Amino acid sequence: MLWDMEEAGGNWSDELEHVVGNVLWVQVGLSNTAKQAGLPVAQFVACNEKVLERIGVVDLTGVQLMLPVGKAPARRTVGLDPILAASDPANSTIVPVEIDGGEDDTCIRNVTQIIDELTTACARDEIRFGSAAISQSSSYLFNELAGMDRTAWMGQSVGRIETQVSVREFSLDTSGHLAAHIARSCQLAGVTSSVLITLRRDVVALDLR
Repeated sequence: MLWDMEEAGGNWSDELEHVVGNVLWVQVGLSNTAKQAGLPVAQFVACNEKVLERIGVVDLTGVQLMLPVGKAPARRTVGLDPILAASDPANSTIVPVEIDGGEDDTCIRNVTQIIDELTTACARDEIRFGSAAISQSSSYLFNELAGMDRTAWMGQSVGRIETQVSVREFSLDTSGHLAAHIARSCQLAGVTSSVLITLRRDVVALDLR
């Protein structure tokens, strides 16, 4: 097993039809960090997608993952060519992104390196990241569930990276792909703590620069 199941839940009742809400949350842990070949980000997101397919059609507006980038290697992902080739260009969108390293300031100290690495790694899939800024406001893309509170798990945040990315489609496939790249870029920049990665589709984004 690549991970150990700990907790999961979500409100899948009919009352959520046409209502914005948190559909699925899952908390897992690496089964044996000493023997992990890599962070199973893409596999984990694919597993979530299979679960969501069982409840019907979901209009995905955001994905949030807290990843222990210091626990196992973050591998470079394979390209998205087969998926993007079938995507409708009309679904292209700009997705705001937050990267929060909690009380560890390694992320914000190395923001330029992280964004440069992301730009290089994602170029083959024609995925473009915009300029980045450091924010210390209390206004987040997502207010996570109480049990996933970033302060409880990662300490008091010293600031987070805010950027945006242009993608051909917003889906769990692209979200998992982006999260894996972000984890790897943070790791290459020396991050050894957990990072909270948030991607959200339904907010107004600035123009890419």
